[in-house]
Amino acid sequence: MYNNKKNGVEFMWFEDVVIILTWFLLVIVNIRLMLERKKVIYLISNVVNFIFAIIYFINKVIHMDVNWVLQICFLLFMFITPTIFIWTKEKDLGIKQKIIILLGKIYYDMGRYDLAIKLYSYIIKKNKKGMTSNNYYILGRCLRKEKRYLDARDMLIEAIELEKDNYKAYYELGLTLNSSDKKETAIIMFTNALKINPYFKDASIALAITYSEIDRYKEAKAIYKEIIDKGEADEEVYYNLANLYYIDVETQSEAEKYYYKAVEINNKLYAAWFSIGIINYLKGDYNASINALEIAKRGQNFKNKAEYNLAKCYVAINKYEKAEKILKKVLENEPLYIDKIKEEIIFEKIAEKILN
Repeated sequence: MYNNKKNGVEFMWFEDVVIILTWFLLVIVNIRLMLERKKVIYLISNVVNFIFAIIYFINKVIHMDVNWVLQICFLLFMFITPTIFIWTKEKDLGIKQKIIILLGKIYYDMGRYDLAIKLYSYIIKKNKKGMTSNNYYILGRCLRKEKRYLDARDMLIEAIELEKDNYKAYYELGLTLNSSDKKETAIIMFTNALKINPYFKDASIALAITYSEIDRYKEAKAIYKEIIDKGEADEEVYYNLANLYYIDVETQSEAEKYYYKAVEINNKLYAAWFSIGIINYLKGDYNASINALEIAKRGQNFKNKAEYNLAKCYVAINKYEKAEKILKKVLENEPLYIDKIKEEIIFEKIAEKILN
């Protein structure tokens, strides 16, 4: 009998300690919330909580029997309400973060990289643990688009640290490093992306372009041909490969073949048509050159230089009047061609007339 009573007292003492400690922790958290958010509702909640806590402790001291209504009030205001406030705060933070990240993604898709950067940066400041590898990847990409290469590099490294197999982050880091003129390191990043995903064509093309930029043409050609062999080549692959052959006069016939492959896919690739025109002019096929340059001049960026080279073709086939007419038009649009006309031997017979 004595032991049972003793055990009962010990259990009640343990129960009181648990209740008091739980209440104390809830109070601390809610006071912090009140100070952070500075809302009246938190102040009212804490005041009511303290009132019922005082009543509860007084009842414990004088061992007074408490009716069920007061017990419910103790439970509600000392435990349930503070817990709800804490849960709501955490829930609000999660919902708010998801909304901000969603808005950031929308701005990113719209090309408003400046706004996306602000939103993702806000999340990092408020709750860095909530950022995923993909979030860091998008932020890094936005920063690269805004030419903030050092910041972009740091964010993309964060993305890779969170997810070692994020091949898109490796690819984007490669582009960032390439833009920072760290081409050798960029090559390593593109290679890492392809180790994870060998079918990632964008990384293959970026790797080939980087090889081209440091005059490693052999490696670049090999990559483009591998893409062609896989049946994945588009106009960009054919055009870039053609440019590599165009560099050397002895391989320009090979270049022409790939330029034609490019324009078969995209007939409005005026840069390729312009190069075809120049290649045919150099080998003396003036009619083929004229046909290609007539298409090239439809492109706004190629209009003047295509017409200038058309004039050269017409002089070569002794159509001087047509050449004169074209050159006058070119000079109206771009007077800087005067010096070029003076220097070109082919224009000797008509230069004086044009310039006058």
